[in-house]
Amino acid sequence: MTQAKPGQSIHNYGYAIDYFLVSDDVKTALWTVNAKWRRVAAIGKELGFKWGGD
Repeated sequence: MTQAKPGQSIHNYGYAIDYFLVSDDVKTALWTVNAKWRRVAAIGKELGFKWGGD
């Protein structure tokens, strides 16, 4: 959830995205930054995004 009002977030303009990984049974969000997280971040960076975890 965000406290940003419409137009106040760079997400509104396509300059930022959020993501999370899920467990194999698709029931649990996985928040531990591990090799899988880093792989998704690397793909995003290849597409021109910056990763906040850097």
